Amino acid sequence: MSKRKSFVLHKDSLDILEELTDEQAGKLFKAIRYYQLGMDIELDQITKLVFSPFKNQFTRDDDKYIETCERRAIAGSKGGKQKVANASNSKQKVAKVAESKSVSKSDSDSKSVSKSKDIKDITKGRFTPPSDIETVAYFESKGSNHVEAQKFWLFYDSKNWMVGKSKMKKWQSAASGWITRNKTDSKDIMQMSADSDWHLQNQGF
Repeated sequence: MSKRKSFVLHKDSLDILEELTDEQAGKLFKAIRYYQLGMDIELDQITKLVFSPFKNQFTRDDDKYIETCERRAIAGSKGGKQKVANASNSKQKVAKVAESKSVSKSDSDSKSVSKSKDIKDITKGRFTPPSDIETVAYFESKGSNHVEAQKFWLFYDSKNWMVGKSKMKKWQSAASGWITRNKTDSKDIMQMSADSDWHLQNQGF
């Protein structure tokens, strides 16, 4: 955890509150508070499940913050040398722009088409992991529930979205397979959530 005095809470992440009781929502916000204060707290299974995506987001944000601070510290230590280097880079860019103007229109058009194709080739097939909110929405659209959605998201997030030794290509296909293999009546899930004895001993964070 970083030493920041504030943190970001994304609006779409709060959609999960619609699926929680007031008591469960209160436990979730307490878990967020204790985490940001660096304090340990034992969570029941439901609270631990819904808090995990928030915890992952906080970790990523903290890593970015630390990286940004390190970059600024390095830039500051270079002082005037960095300014000279930036000026030199600016001159090089101006020279390249002047040179590019001498290229014929046909050559320019040809390069634009080639560059566009290269970009498409690079981005084609690139996998982007879904957010926890997208996952819940997809599971519910397929007749499943948010508990199975969270289990699916946590499982593959822990595996860096790998299927075996290969990177996942289409998470919706993997989700459909998960739903088929883990058919659970939604009423049973709600009963499990309401049962006060349905708790497991956890190790905290």
